[in-house]
Amino acid sequence: MNKNSMKIPPLHTQNDFLMFAIHKIAHGMWLRADSELEAFGLSRAKMWALMQIRFAENPMGISQLAECIGSGKSNATQLIDRMEAEGLVQRTQNPNDRRSVILEITEEGLQRMNRAEALRSELMEQVFSPLTQEERDTLKTLVDKLADAMDMPAIIPPMKME
Repeated sequence: MNKNSMKIPPLHTQNDFLMFAIHKIAHGMWLRADSELEAFGLSRAKMWALMQIRFAENPMGISQLAECIGSGKSNATQLIDRMEAEGLVQRTQNPNDRRSVILEITEEGLQRMNRAEALRSELMEQVFSPLTQEERDTLKTLVDKLADAMDMPAIIPPMKME
């Protein structure tokens, strides 16, 4: 591939470079995560949905899931249909409103999610291993600052120190 055919946007400023670098790093991390999730019969969308259902403060229906995963209700319904067919989730009648259902993770879904989460933790350790703890702390501070400036702190959950 010659230089003229490469699909790299013009990087005129430091901000251009930073945005492109952040995108490329995130994209690379997602590609690695995708290949790892496939081993458990999961996709990013399925894993994200499982996490939203598992860690929701209240029982979650399809409309709430759609909002959490940033999709339309139709797409969320199709995703849940596939996940239900695979035995990852089940719909149960909402005890507070018999016209609606709530989503629950099955034992199979929980097992796959836990195995995938352990693998994800190993992957993230590999990704961040070139950084010292001080550099990781600095990076977290900078990411928090950018998220705050974009009014998106709720998207990034508080970090639990283990």
